[in-house]
Order: sequence, then structure tokens, then C-alpha cells
Amino acid sequence: MQITAADSNFQVYWDLCSNPDCPCLDTIFVFLECDAEGCPVPGGQEFRARVNLSTGIEMDPPSREEPSASTVAGFLEEGRQGLFAKLLQQMEEGRACEKRIEEYVIAPEELQQGLLVSFSRICWGEDPVSLGGSGEFSSFAVTCEGRRFTADDLYCPWPDCQCDEVTLVFLGKTVDKQGRTMTGHVFDAIVTLKGEVRILEVHAADLGGKEVARRVVRALLEEDSGLLGELRRRNEVVKEVGRRSLRVASEHFAGRALASKLGGRHTHAPVSRGVKVGRNEPCPCGSGKKFKKCCGRE
Repeated sequence: MQITAADSNFQVYWDLCSNPDCPCLDTIFVFLECDAEGCPVPGGQEFRARVNLSTGIEMDPPSREEPSASTVAGFLEEGRQGLFAKLLQQMEEGRACEKRIEEYVIAPEELQQGLLVSFSRICWGEDPVSLGGSGEFSSFAVTCEGRRFTADDLYCPWPDCQCDEVTLVFLGKTVDKQGRTMTGHVFDAIVTLKGEVRILEVHAADLGGKEVARRVVRALLEEDSGLLGELRRRNEVVKEVGRRSLRVASEHFAGRALASKLGGRHTHAPVSRGVKVGRNEPCPCGSGKKFKKCCGRE
């Protein structure tokens, strides 16, 4: 965000802690002096403030000269009006997401079928609406050629798979044969982790074909320069979930023989509905114990 204080402009950056085992509620804000367009000023001022998001109070504030002192004071006052509460909620959601990622297990039969898994199901516990679930949020959004689209991402969980690609399901406003406008499934695409795009199928007749769909995907990639990096990170997260799920299966069902059998039958298929195992729920291995006292001990 950009703020103005004492006739100087500053860009403010922060990074929220997502460690589920961390009890702190603090975040470090970095202030960089910039021009009116938001570009850093060569040799400009740079300073930091560590703030407790729950109280809005700066922790261990150093002695500052102007305009740094008034800049931080104004930022703290503004932050208490809602920004800090919003960031605290984001921090708590991020930690809850990381906790779910640590505990998520894919059912052995779904690994065997080679079903793709939505990142939303792993991270938030349910598939988004675009994939037949009840999740309220989509992973990505983009506006292209006057239309707003949302997209959700699917990954292959098989640890040794070298497919190196992500399936994206796009939703947007469409017009049906009766002329009614509604939100619906527009098209599906594959994006490789190198940024290559392939359109699988267009479901909305009013979109304009695969070339328009390709431009929508390109707009999404160009709008966020860090998107490919995020897709790579999510791909690794899903692969790690697959490794953990395979360990659970091999330990309790048929050891290495099952792993070999699953590997021989691995194919790509539609999205997995997955299995989110709570720590106090029965372990999916069939031992009769709670998950936290069985496979969840890892």
C-alpha cells in the first residue's frame, strides 16, 4: 500500500507469518520512500515497524526522526481503523491452511485412480463451487475483454509424476440458449509450470472459442508476475500430500506391493473430492484408532 506523510510518499510492505505453531501476532512493516507513481526513490528513506496486529501497538519502537516518526504514527492510527484486523484474520486463515496441509490425507483408492486434486480442498477443506463443492472462494480472478473470470487449480498428487502442469477451471458470466445470464463453467485449460498454455475445452458458446480462452489465460498470467511461482509452490505442496498419503497406504494396506500396484495403474482423471481427516476422527487405515494416535502421529 502507499501512504503520504510530511510531503513524502512511502510504499508499505509486509509478510504475514503462516507457521501454525507460532503464537505471535506481530508483523514487521517495511516503509520505502517512493515517488508519486510508487517507484522507489534512489537513496530514499527506509525504516521498519514491528506491530502487534491484535492491539495495533508498535513493539519496542526505536527513536525516530521526522518524517519517519509521523509516518509510523499515522500508519498505526490508520491501521487500527481496520487494516490490522483484516491482516490478523488473514494470518489466522493462513495458519489454519498450513495446519490442514500438514494433516491432509488422500484416500488410497483415489490415488489408485489418479484423480486430480483441487488445492482449495487441501487448503480450505472443501472444493470451490466451480468443482461442484460449496467453497466460497476461487483461487484466482482476472478481467479480460470486458468479462470477469475466476479460476480454480487442480494438480496431480502422484509423487513421481513428471506431468509438470496445472489444470485450471474457469467460471464467468455466460448466456444460455434461452438468453438468460448466469455464472457458469466457461472453459478448462492446462498451464505448464513453464508458462505454456493449452485450452482443453470451451463450455460457453458465447465466449468466442479457444483463442479467446487462450487470451484469458494469458491475461491471468501477465496480470500477476508471481503466479507461475505460486503454481509451482502449490504443485510441490500437493506432491508432498501425495507422498504422505502413499506412506499411510503402504504402511497399513499392502506395503511396497500396494505402492507398486498404484504406480502401475496411475492415470489422470477428473477432480478428486479427497478425504480430509480430522485429528479426532477414525484413521482411514482401518485400525480403529483415532487419526492423531495412528497415521497422524507424523
